[in-house]
Amino acid sequence: MEKREQDLLYKIEVGSENVVVPDSLKPENMKKKLEQCAWEERRRKRRRQWKFAGAAAAGIVLVAGITVYQNRTRMVKSDSAVINSADSSEGVVAKSVEKCPVNKGNQENQKYYAKSYKEIRKYIEASKKEETAKGSTKEQLLCADATGDYSNTNVRQEGVDEADVAKTDGRYLYVLEDDGDYVSIVDTKTSMKKISEIKAPKDETIEEFYLTEKNKKVVIICSNSSDDDYEGVEDVTRSSLISKQTEGTRVVTYDVQDKKHPKKAGEVSQNGEYEFSRISDGYLYIFSNYWVAENWKKKHPSTYIPYVDGDLMKAKDICLPEGTKGCMYEIVSSINLKHPDKIADSKAIFSEGGDAYVSNKNIYYYEEEWTGNGKQEKTLLRKLSYKKGKLAVVAQKTFKGYLNDSFSIDEYDGYLRMVVTRGKTNAVYVLDQKLKLTGKITNLAKDERVYSARFLGDTGYFVTYKETDPLFSVDLSNPKNPKILGRLKIPGFSNYLHFYGEDKLLGIGMDVDKKGDVTDGVKLSMFDISDKKNVKEEHKYTLKDVYSTDVEWDYKAALIDVEKNIIGFPAGGENRQMYYLFSYTEEKGFQCNMKEKIYGSDALSTRGIYIKDRLYVINGNVLKAYSLKTYKKVDDCLL
Repeated sequence: MEKREQDLLYKIEVGSENVVVPDSLKPENMKKKLEQCAWEERRRKRRRQWKFAGAAAAGIVLVAGITVYQNRTRMVKSDSAVINSADSSEGVVAKSVEKCPVNKGNQENQKYYAKSYKEIRKYIEASKKEETAKGSTKEQLLCADATGDYSNTNVRQEGVDEADVAKTDGRYLYVLEDDGDYVSIVDTKTSMKKISEIKAPKDETIEEFYLTEKNKKVVIICSNSSDDDYEGVEDVTRSSLISKQTEGTRVVTYDVQDKKHPKKAGEVSQNGEYEFSRISDGYLYIFSNYWVAENWKKKHPSTYIPYVDGDLMKAKDICLPEGTKGCMYEIVSSINLKHPDKIADSKAIFSEGGDAYVSNKNIYYYEEEWTGNGKQEKTLLRKLSYKKGKLAVVAQKTFKGYLNDSFSIDEYDGYLRMVVTRGKTNAVYVLDQKLKLTGKITNLAKDERVYSARFLGDTGYFVTYKETDPLFSVDLSNPKNPKILGRLKIPGFSNYLHFYGEDKLLGIGMDVDKKGDVTDGVKLSMFDISDKKNVKEEHKYTLKDVYSTDVEWDYKAALIDVEKNIIGFPAGGENRQMYYLFSYTEEKGFQCNMKEKIYGSDALSTRGIYIKDRLYVINGNVLKAYSLKTYKKVDDCLL
């Protein structure tokens, strides 16, 4: 079950006692429906689901009543108790963390990896039996800095690039069209004009793309789903098996030095559905998940071992977690951007579906474990190192609770900091390079959960919510003894946090009344964090009758630039989807400079991109340009 589905169920379950809703929206029926859909849709792209998941969640909240959403906040008034991490090293976290092998010296710990295909077969068989026994069919599931005078994709980690559906090099716009068949190249020198396009391989769909190598290359990431049916496999040729197994995720690189005539420069592929990707240190790291078919054949490794670029993965490159854990491979491969025609390295781990945070040195893959009744038990965290394309499994730990999203986990100065929700409380954990617990704060914000988090150096900020929005600041300068510095309580909550200069923290979320009963609309908050012990809400702005923003579930939808003083994002409410553009000053607070209707398809998320003094609002095949001086439309283009 996807995390947004889990959150939605949680909200419905808590608030359903006081709200009369149709039978179809009752928690038990919603749960059955979501679990059924999760199984049927487990091979769909998560990125394609985000748009519709966000719209569905907003729709249900509005139809069933904003009260359903808010009633979860009226359970018990919170007077959060903070237990300083200077207490006994024994505790909830220490008891819940699994002991696992870690690297010794400079030798990679081979205990994580399979020794043979036979061992993998036994693992799969045990996992299948475990899944049957459970009787479950559910799926388990920073900044927009500018280079020159144009905006870049809003990314999670500075120095780690991310793919998107629209990008610019300062003159040309690169846009993924609605149908996913083409990336169009649009010249903006005078007026917008499409000059060329990059086409997806036959029977494949472009999910997203990169601009790389100083804007001289476009890297498209494509998907092609297939039904893995191995009935009668004894009578088919090995070549046909390979053909089936090489379908999945494809990375195609184009040289675009001549913008009018893009040339193919390389192509690689791997099994599984595309999940996400990152670029760091001159390498592209691509993630995909591959499910073992129900009718896999022991005699044919081709039916249960993934292929990477036409070759079966070696057992030594496949990681088996301690205990049985799923029938899906999470495959990660590296590609040298200077040599885009071959895979540099690959690793695979068995999983049931998760997400990842990629720092500048390591990959932290985390997945939540859920019981049959929909309650979350623990999270399995795996650490993989990467350097110049070389991948290595380093360590793994299991802890109680879950991460809200990738912003709730952060690596700094050799330590991993996490903000987690566990049961009815929350906690801060600090782990060392071997994922060993070094410091903690527990029992934070009883009966609330983490809604957003952000880390800056040795300071962390996170928001929990019940009736009010407690914004916590935490001192992480001493990894063995993290301390809560301050706690600000205000009505509403922030789903997304973004640093706006050194002393300001921007929050985007929802505003509610003092009782937490009525949602007024989308709320912008600017927090003064110059005094970490006394954080203040300097200004706020509420968009009345606007009940959702794409930023809540897709941070790439945010266009935020401090130097240019712009805050842009798409949002929807009683009217149609709109694009908002704000500026901010300490004297006047937030100023709404632009509010324009968004035209185009709902297939892709809306993006705002600026080039010099123009703002381009892009939604699939529809592009509109606005002056950043007058905020009036000056141009448009239909692809």
